[in-house]
Amino acid sequence: MRVVSPFLKRVVYPSLSRAGVLQRQSSDRKLSVITYHGVAPAGYQRLDSELDGSLVSVPAFRRQVQFFNANYNVIHPAQFLAWRDGHESLPPNALLLTCDDGLLNVLTDMLPVLQEEGLSCLFFATADSLDHPDRQMLWYEQLYLMMLLSPDRPEAGGLNSLFASRHDGNGSRRSLWWDLVLSWSRFPSDRRAEFLESIRDRLGLLDNWKQDFFYDPSRERRFGLLNRSDLSKLAEAGMEIGSHTLSHPVLSQMTADAAAHELTESRRRLESALRKPVWSLAYPFGDPKSVTAREIASAQTAGYRCAFMSCETSPLDSPLAMGRLHMTSDTTVAEIQAHLSGFYAAVRRLARVEPTTAMVEGI
Repeated sequence: MRVVSPFLKRVVYPSLSRAGVLQRQSSDRKLSVITYHGVAPAGYQRLDSELDGSLVSVPAFRRQVQFFNANYNVIHPAQFLAWRDGHESLPPNALLLTCDDGLLNVLTDMLPVLQEEGLSCLFFATADSLDHPDRQMLWYEQLYLMMLLSPDRPEAGGLNSLFASRHDGNGSRRSLWWDLVLSWSRFPSDRRAEFLESIRDRLGLLDNWKQDFFYDPSRERRFGLLNRSDLSKLAEAGMEIGSHTLSHPVLSQMTADAAAHELTESRRRLESALRKPVWSLAYPFGDPKSVTAREIASAQTAGYRCAFMSCETSPLDSPLAMGRLHMTSDTTVAEIQAHLSGFYAAVRRLARVEPTTAMVEGI
């Protein structure tokens, strides 16, 4: 499929879309769930294809939501919850919009587009960022940025020398980064902050290196996390807020008690900030290796009424492990149609290729 997929994406899907075949096939689907991870704000210069691969441009986002509005029944999150609880039926071709990570750009750049189109979205936010006096950044993006910006100077503890013992100096930046994300997820957020500071020092970065990302408005919107005031503005605009845990770790790497704390405490803090129930959860990273049966059971114990993976096909038929179609920077409308219509899944079945999970969120 590595050879066939570009042909499907660039030739087959657009041809079928123009012929109306994909749209006609979509009528049998009961519910589709779409997920974003924010947009690339106006003026932001993408730094790295891995780092920014999940950010959709604002013009592309507008085209996509206009397509959804014209061809599907985009439902409000409250309508989705009523359906999950058995109190309400869904219209044909129902579609739910969701968005993970709680980046500042969802308020500044996504919300205006949604309001123009009269649509609602279920936004998932991390609770650790709510009450910090300074603008916060996702810890794993902070780590990736440090690795991206650091010169490889072995005498100063550069990138290769720092990680040579772990990867013999041959690992890619992404594999080095992901290895640390998995390892550090076992620890609470304050310990991860200590590790980041230690890495910063060994890589030779200045104490205030992050300020370059918050002095620039477009970079602040790209990397900054929503605080309490921002989240309230989203809710006041009619958007629904769900939990993305306290600090966005890989939950399956944590002890059961630590993972449970991430789920229960984030819900408590968000409800306190919003003064309304928080009933939904998006698992961080959200692939089947990050979310096991233990995490799903813990989400139920924590009181969530539904929870979402970050892969299109969920391993379980459960309201606490719902699949979603993940939008990336190069997703096209024809490609969306191919997925929502079931055509993409049918091609993979014919090719006898197992469905793959979505790319790891955020990077």
